[in-house]
Amino acid sequence: MSNLETETLTFNEAIARLQEIVQKLESAQLPLEETITLYQEGMQTAEFCAACLSEAELKIETIQGGDPDGETIDEDGAF
Repeated sequence: MSNLETETLTFNEAIARLQEIVQKLESAQLPLEETITLYQEGMQTAEFCAACLSEAELKIETIQGGDPDGETIDEDGAF
């Protein structure tokens, strides 16, 4: 899966694809080349999911009025 393909996935679709990859890797007697390809796709998809979660965390912190370092920002913009 290329970066372009992961960019078109939603987070839930990416998680579902990761589950499919894990099932294939755990249950099938795959040729080495296919195993490597699936592993690479899984790593790229996992990185995409991690980026989605980081982005969501930043959004939540912004909504809650904090900064990414965990400090609360008051109404004047001071910490």
